[in-house]
Amino acid sequence: MEPLAWSVLFLLLMAAAVVLEFYVPSFAMLTVAAVLCGVASVWYAFGHSTGAGLGMCAANLVAAGLAILLTMHFMQSNPLANRHEVQPRNGSAPAPPAADPRIGRIALARSDLRPSGAVELESERLTAITEGGFIEAGTPVRILRIDGARVIVEACGGDISKAGTAEA
Repeated sequence: MEPLAWSVLFLLLMAAAVVLEFYVPSFAMLTVAAVLCGVASVWYAFGHSTGAGLGMCAANLVAAGLAILLTMHFMQSNPLANRHEVQPRNGSAPAPPAADPRIGRIALARSDLRPSGAVELESERLTAITEGGFIEAGTPVRILRIDGARVIVEACGGDISKAGTAEA
Protein backbone atom coordinates (compact mmCIF):
# COMPACT_ATOMS: atom_id res chain seq x y z
CA MET A 1 0.00 0.00 0.00
CA GLU A 2 1.20 3.51 -0.81
CA PRO A 3 2.58 5.57 2.14
CA LEU A 4 0.04 8.31 1.52
CA ALA A 5 -2.81 5.80 1.73
CA TRP A 6 -1.48 4.56 5.10
CA SER A 7 -1.29 8.18 6.23
CA VAL A 8 -4.95 8.81 5.38
CA LEU A 9 -5.97 5.53 7.02
CA PHE A 10 -4.20 6.50 10.26
CA LEU A 11 -5.80 9.95 10.08
CA LEU A 12 -9.26 8.35 9.94
CA LEU A 13 -8.38 5.96 12.77
CA MET A 14 -7.21 8.93 14.86
CA ALA A 15 -10.50 10.76 14.32
CA ALA A 16 -12.47 7.61 15.21
CA ALA A 17 -10.44 7.12 18.40
CA VAL A 18 -11.10 10.75 19.41
CA VAL A 19 -14.85 10.31 18.93
CA LEU A 20 -14.91 6.98 20.77
CA GLU A 21 -13.05 8.49 23.72
CA PHE A 22 -16.19 10.48 24.53
CA TYR A 23 -18.44 7.42 24.58
CA VAL A 24 -16.29 4.54 25.84
CA PRO A 25 -14.73 4.58 29.32
CA SER A 26 -11.22 3.65 28.23
CA PHE A 27 -9.19 5.39 30.95
CA ALA A 28 -7.43 7.46 28.25
CA MET A 29 -6.32 4.42 26.26
CA LEU A 30 -8.26 5.69 23.23
CA THR A 31 -6.53 9.05 23.62
CA VAL A 32 -3.17 7.31 23.52
CA ALA A 33 -4.32 5.36 20.45
CA ALA A 34 -5.45 8.61 18.78
CA VAL A 35 -2.08 10.25 19.41
CA LEU A 36 -0.21 7.20 18.09
CA CYS A 37 -2.42 7.13 14.97
CA GLY A 38 -1.78 10.84 14.44
CA VAL A 39 1.99 10.32 14.73
CA ALA A 40 1.84 7.34 12.34
CA SER A 41 -0.22 9.41 9.90
CA VAL A 42 2.39 12.17 9.83
CA TRP A 43 5.24 9.64 9.71
CA TYR A 44 3.86 7.91 6.62
CA ALA A 45 3.05 11.24 4.97
CA PHE A 46 6.63 12.42 5.43
CA GLY A 47 7.69 9.08 3.90
CA HIS A 48 5.88 10.16 0.75
CA SER A 49 7.14 13.76 0.64
CA THR A 50 7.89 16.73 2.86
CA GLY A 51 4.90 18.64 1.52
CA ALA A 52 2.59 15.71 2.23
CA GLY A 53 4.00 15.47 5.77
CA LEU A 54 3.39 19.14 6.49
CA GLY A 55 -0.07 18.91 4.97
CA MET A 56 -0.86 15.86 7.09
CA CYS A 57 0.27 17.75 10.24
CA ALA A 58 -2.33 20.41 9.46
CA ALA A 59 -4.93 17.79 8.53
CA ASN A 60 -4.37 15.98 11.87
CA LEU A 61 -4.92 19.18 13.84
CA VAL A 62 -8.06 20.07 11.89
CA ALA A 63 -9.46 16.51 12.04
CA ALA A 64 -8.88 16.19 15.80
CA GLY A 65 -10.44 19.60 16.47
CA LEU A 66 -13.46 18.87 14.30
CA ALA A 67 -13.92 15.44 15.86
CA ILE A 68 -13.95 16.98 19.34
CA LEU A 69 -16.28 19.86 18.44
CA LEU A 70 -18.76 17.76 16.49
CA THR A 71 -18.83 15.04 19.14
CA MET A 72 -19.49 17.57 21.89
CA HIS A 73 -22.23 19.20 19.80
CA PHE A 74 -24.07 15.96 19.01
CA MET A 75 -23.40 14.44 22.42
CA GLN A 76 -26.00 16.65 24.12
CA SER A 77 -28.94 14.91 22.45
CA ASN A 78 -27.44 11.46 22.11
CA PRO A 79 -29.08 8.83 24.37
CA LEU A 80 -25.90 6.76 24.34
CA ALA A 81 -23.96 9.62 25.92
CA ASN A 82 -26.72 10.47 28.38
CA ARG A 83 -27.33 6.93 29.61
CA HIS A 84 -25.85 7.75 33.01
CA GLU A 85 -28.23 10.62 33.76
CA VAL A 86 -30.94 9.77 36.24
CA GLN A 87 -34.32 10.09 34.61
CA PRO A 88 -37.65 9.86 36.46
CA ARG A 89 -39.58 6.70 35.66
CA ASN A 90 -42.84 8.36 34.72
CA GLY A 91 -41.22 11.06 32.56
CA SER A 92 -42.05 13.96 34.86
CA ALA A 93 -39.57 16.00 36.83
CA PRO A 94 -39.23 15.18 40.51
CA ALA A 95 -41.16 17.42 42.87
CA PRO A 96 -39.13 20.15 44.57
CA PRO A 97 -38.57 19.64 48.28
CA ALA A 98 -41.34 21.06 50.43
CA ALA A 99 -40.63 24.38 52.10
CA ASP A 100 -40.00 24.12 55.81
CA PRO A 101 -43.17 25.26 57.64
CA ARG A 102 -41.04 27.11 60.21
CA ILE A 103 -39.90 29.68 57.62
CA GLY A 104 -41.58 33.04 58.25
CA ARG A 105 -42.57 32.13 61.80
CA ILE A 106 -41.81 34.35 64.81
CA ALA A 107 -39.55 32.85 67.46
CA LEU A 108 -38.06 34.27 70.64
CA ALA A 109 -34.32 34.75 71.13
CA ARG A 110 -33.45 32.78 74.30
CA SER A 111 -29.81 33.93 74.31
CA ASP A 112 -27.91 36.83 72.84
CA LEU A 113 -27.38 36.20 69.14
CA ARG A 114 -23.90 37.45 68.25
CA PRO A 115 -24.38 36.29 65.49
CA SER A 116 -25.32 32.80 66.70
CA GLY A 117 -27.31 31.69 69.69
CA ALA A 118 -30.50 29.95 70.76
CA VAL A 119 -34.08 30.74 69.77
CA GLU A 120 -37.30 29.07 70.87
CA LEU A 121 -40.17 28.26 68.55
CA GLU A 122 -43.20 26.61 70.20
CA SER A 123 -41.06 25.09 72.97
CA GLU A 124 -38.52 23.81 70.41
CA ARG A 125 -35.05 25.15 71.04
CA LEU A 126 -33.10 25.89 67.84
CA THR A 127 -29.59 27.12 67.19
CA ALA A 128 -29.85 30.20 64.99
CA ILE A 129 -27.60 32.63 63.14
CA THR A 130 -28.56 36.24 62.55
CA GLU A 131 -28.72 37.76 59.12
CA GLY A 132 -27.24 40.95 60.46
CA GLY A 133 -25.68 41.95 63.74
CA PHE A 134 -26.30 41.50 67.46
CA ILE A 135 -29.78 40.58 68.79
CA GLU A 136 -30.48 40.64 72.52
CA ALA A 137 -32.08 37.77 74.39
CA GLY A 138 -35.86 38.14 74.64
CA THR A 139 -36.19 39.82 71.22
CA PRO A 140 -38.72 38.37 68.77
CA VAL A 141 -37.02 37.08 65.60
CA ARG A 142 -38.39 35.97 62.25
CA ILE A 143 -37.06 32.77 60.68
CA LEU A 144 -35.89 33.74 57.19
CA ARG A 145 -34.60 30.43 55.88
CA ILE A 146 -33.26 27.07 56.94
CA ASP A 147 -30.11 25.71 55.28
CA GLY A 148 -29.66 22.17 56.58
CA ALA A 149 -29.14 22.58 60.33
CA ARG A 150 -28.60 26.35 60.09
CA VAL A 151 -31.59 28.52 60.99
CA ILE A 152 -31.14 32.09 59.74
CA VAL A 153 -33.14 34.75 61.59
CA GLU A 154 -33.59 38.52 61.75
CA ALA A 155 -34.94 40.75 64.47
CA CYS A 156 -38.52 41.81 63.93
CA GLY A 157 -40.83 44.23 65.65
CA GLY A 158 -43.40 41.52 66.33
CA ASP A 159 -45.23 41.08 69.61
CA ILE A 160 -43.61 38.58 71.99
CA SER A 161 -47.04 37.09 72.69
CA LYS A 162 -47.22 36.06 69.02
CA ALA A 163 -43.95 34.11 69.17
CA GLY A 164 -44.39 30.79 67.40
CA THR A 165 -46.88 32.19 64.89
CA ALA A 166 -46.54 33.30 61.30
CA GLU A 167 -47.78 36.81 62.15
CA ALA A 168 -45.45 39.79 62.38
